[in-house]
Amino acid sequence: MNLYIFTRLKLFLSFKLLKLKTLRTMKRKVLVKFLLVPVFIFGLAGFSQAQDLNEAAEAFNTASQMSKTDPVAAIASANECLRLCGEIGGDADDIKEKAEKLLPGLHLNSGNALIKAKKISQAVPAFQEALKLAEKYNNEEVMVKSKSMLPKLYNSIATSYYKKEQYDKALENLSQANVYDPDYAKAYYTMGLVYKKMDDAANFETTMEKGIVAATNSKDNKVLGQITKAASTYFLANGTQALADAKAAEAAPLLEKALKFDGEGIDTYFYLASAYVELKKFDEAIELANKALELEGADDEKNARHYYNLGMSYKGKNDKTAACEAFNKALFGPFKENAKYEIEHGIKCGE
Repeated sequence: MNLYIFTRLKLFLSFKLLKLKTLRTMKRKVLVKFLLVPVFIFGLAGFSQAQDLNEAAEAFNTASQMSKTDPVAAIASANECLRLCGEIGGDADDIKEKAEKLLPGLHLNSGNALIKAKKISQAVPAFQEALKLAEKYNNEEVMVKSKSMLPKLYNSIATSYYKKEQYDKALENLSQANVYDPDYAKAYYTMGLVYKKMDDAANFETTMEKGIVAATNSKDNKVLGQITKAASTYFLANGTQALADAKAAEAAPLLEKALKFDGEGIDTYFYLASAYVELKKFDEAIELANKALELEGADDEKNARHYYNLGMSYKGKNDKTAACEAFNKALFGPFKENAKYEIEHGIKCGE
């Protein structure tokens, strides 16, 4: 082979070999770079998640620290914590659970702070939210406290409307009070006062009856006493007025209602017995007068009115002996002259 041709061929082969080595080197570098990219990305992701966990933990700690001093700000921090936990996923479950347990109490604290500031209307939604979250996250303590406070708040708001004579708004709030606690007797008592002002005797009676049941169930003896007194006084006043107006037929059912609410109302026994005498229901009048004597005790002047009713009842039954005995025991105080007249000129006991 020609020396020239051999030299050119050798140079050509050397160039091809060098180019092949260069290409192999470049491919190896690109492969290394490609492999390093996922490692870098995964490193960033891990760092970012750790950073988010730290932020969630900081948000929870802030909420916990501010729970009593600034519950509104604490609520914002707790919600931020839950937002971050939602983005992080399973790795944040521990922090998320703590925040969920804390959040209902924060709304409860917010409501208490509003009550302290005398912002009653604004406190209602705070306690409603506390109750909703307590039910969602199964926080029994906050649930009980919220349910206990909400009826009191509604009753307070209703009382304010009652004083302003805004009776419809008062009734609206009182109905809400009993939604949260059907045995909250004070709401029924306030509702009864509203119906009394509205001159709605039927709803007044029904409401007070419900109030007695609620007070009995909740063992609230104080409110039970208030209800029985208010109801019996209302019907007693209306009954005695009807009796004074010579409307015994109207007086009797009103006085019967007064007696229903207060079975030991001595005045009620007297006036109802008087109404029965007018209606010629003598046996019923005798029963009531004797019951009144049992309740009254040994006081001749106080007993005189009951004996007078007995005398008039026995007179109506044509039992002269019993009538005269009763009238003689009625010769005291305001009834002395009336009893004396019956003895001398009415039934004529001396004859």
